Amino acid sequence: MRHLVNCFECGMQTVPKRFAEFGPGDSLGVGLCGVLAGSDKYYAFDSIAHANNRQNIAVLHKLVAFFRAKIPFNNQPFPSHILTDDLLKRSLADTRIETIVRMLENGETTSGDLTIQYVAPWENYNGDYPMVDYALSQAVLEHIYDLEYLYATLAQITISSGFLSHQIDFRSHGETFEWNGHWSINDRKWEKIKAIQTYSINREPVSTHIKLFSKHGFTVLRQQNSAAAAPSISREKLTDRFSQMSDEDFTASGSFIVARKK
Repeated sequence: MRHLVNCFECGMQTVPKRFAEFGPGDSLGVGLCGVLAGSDKYYAFDSIAHANNRQNIAVLHKLVAFFRAKIPFNNQPFPSHILTDDLLKRSLADTRIETIVRMLENGETTSGDLTIQYVAPWENYNGDYPMVDYALSQAVLEHIYDLEYLYATLAQITISSGFLSHQIDFRSHGETFEWNGHWSINDRKWEKIKAIQTYSINREPVSTHIKLFSKHGFTVLRQQNSAAAAPSISREKLTDRFSQMSDEDFTASGSFIVARKK
């Protein structure tokens, strides 16, 4: 919901009919939220298809109740200016909900106008990538090492004037006491940490993403950086690779970014 509201504030005019989520993990909660908001085609781009559909059906019913009651979220009112009564009448129709439940129960990809499809592994997908109006991720891009390939894929699947929104976490993910202590670890030691971590982080700061957005044909419309309250290392402790990072990179523990394809 936060992603959708921010995109509308940046110029999105209608709920995207086709959208992709990168890194949904074992829950399709974000995707199901998008379908209940009016999207007809949801693509889950993941390294491994491992969603728990029994759990997803339970999440779906909770989301339906949330939408029907128009419950506020994150201290914000329900966005009725986006999710109008007419839109919700269609997207929350009993027959539509029943179809979504059946698709999840039976592992169906498509039923009528509805599509819920895994694209996995997305890094070397053998089929044709779907085209989407919108793509998003939530605390995922910090785990992707080949960011060049990721942004090239985003450029490939997103239509002209399509939107992206990404919440990216730049913290050490518990590898150090300080939130940014991972930037004080030399590459050789970090390779050893990567070898024992299932989902290690790439350590790239916010500027890397801003450059890749531009390189692959996206205009950044909104960038909201957050600063961690946890202890921070001093600049003197930065390893050579990160010693010249900007003040913005050094202090941004996270960033919410909205962009649009040119």
